[in-house]
Amino acid sequence: MKKTYVRISKQIAFSYASTILLFLVTPLLVFLLTRTLSIAQYGIYSVLAVTVNVAGVLLDLGLSQYIMSRLAGIAPQRRAKAFFTLSTFMMAFVIAVIAAVLFTPLQGVILGVLRLTEYAAEFKIGLAIILCITLIRLFTAYLTAKKHVVLVNVIFFISQSLWVMLLFAAYAYTRTLSLLTVMTSWFAGVLVTLLVCFWLIRREFAHWHRSSAWSPEVIREGLLFSLPLLFFITGSWAIEIGDRYLLNGMLGSEAVGLYTLIYSLLGVIASLGTIVSQTFFPYIAAAWNQKQNYKIYLNAALKYSLVVIIPAMVGFFVLRTQIVTLVSGEKYLEAANIIPGLLLYPLLSALNYILYQIVLLRRRTMLIGGTYAVGAVINIGLNLFLIPRFSMTGAAIATVTSYAFVFAVLAYDARKAVRVDVRFLKLGRMLAAAALMGVGVWFANPYTVWAKIATMAAGAIVYFALIFLFGVFSKQERELLGSVLPPQLRKLVPMLSS
Repeated sequence: MKKTYVRISKQIAFSYASTILLFLVTPLLVFLLTRTLSIAQYGIYSVLAVTVNVAGVLLDLGLSQYIMSRLAGIAPQRRAKAFFTLSTFMMAFVIAVIAAVLFTPLQGVILGVLRLTEYAAEFKIGLAIILCITLIRLFTAYLTAKKHVVLVNVIFFISQSLWVMLLFAAYAYTRTLSLLTVMTSWFAGVLVTLLVCFWLIRREFAHWHRSSAWSPEVIREGLLFSLPLLFFITGSWAIEIGDRYLLNGMLGSEAVGLYTLIYSLLGVIASLGTIVSQTFFPYIAAAWNQKQNYKIYLNAALKYSLVVIIPAMVGFFVLRTQIVTLVSGEKYLEAANIIPGLLLYPLLSALNYILYQIVLLRRRTMLIGGTYAVGAVINIGLNLFLIPRFSMTGAAIATVTSYAFVFAVLAYDARKAVRVDVRFLKLGRMLAAAALMGVGVWFANPYTVWAKIATMAAGAIVYFALIFLFGVFSKQERELLGSVLPPQLRKLVPMLSS
């Protein structure tokens, strides 16, 4: 067990290292786009981006979830045969759907509904991106089932950051950006990522190709498991991005641009918890499938998610105007008013993901799908009611309310399978440390760029010093955390070994 925890600790450390880099890349992307595009153009980009991402998730038909949850812990040959059967089927399916959009009147209908008629070229590039990211999802699901979490994070980092680097290079060369340049850079980045995925499993692919192994039974079983999840996938994405489509239709693309800025920044916080949960999930799934004690991993996933999400939320709330102006300038200052209404989104998103994993392992896919479908209806209904009355804040309230509904249903269903170890969690001490950190950065009240950056860095240092001081981590946890560090660095952090 200790050896497994050391492995998980190292995987989490690597995950957080890549997340920290993404923590820098994401604001840099927002910085570049919001300062080179108009607010309306940034809103159009947001509509294109969410459309591409939603389609990429929907078109995998939930099979990535089947791969992660049902192929974990089984014999390698069976796992490889099942994966390549599913990926071949999925590639043919997605290409057929894209061809149907391109060569029928459906393309014009979609462009008209999304108000993207003037951006047909960008939309077509988006279709190519959809094919790439759908296949990337399957590859990362397969590597997750094999517990290659570090490789999964490398792929995720490449897919999220390479195209941003290309975009910065394009801007440095031309000193201007267009939406066509943005979409082209995105396609180049995900295409390279897909090629990396093929290279990583080249030997298994060659072995499968020589054996010509094909299992229609795997496709049937996979679809029976995953198709009910389409309600979950559709519902979860409707909750997450439905507000932006409705804002675009009711208030215009500028409102979408302002709202997306805050959603993107809070999304970075949500990803901190999701990465921890994703790291633990193959271990939870393997223990569940082998009828071993999975609750140890589950409580660890919960604790290490909250330990980073809580202070990030506090700091973001206290420094909301400073962060918005730091990233996007004064023209986006109005967006800071959205933050109080949307603040609970990262916390609820992270908790829902953990609960979803347990309910999924219990094969309660119909419940998951129904819950998210009802949540989507609640989200759309509240948006239609609240946006005309409270503008973007109404959209924020609708989103958080939908997430809260999903949390309540999943928590009730998983109550017997989830046993929270309060003594291990030490939530009160986390909250106390975050509150003290928040008071400190509030008094700092920075104005200059470097003062804002220094305040955020100091806040993070103070918080982590406090959680060690308050005993949030046990001696065993400190030793495990210390085992991740090189011996030379470990000596500089005595708290990890005392």
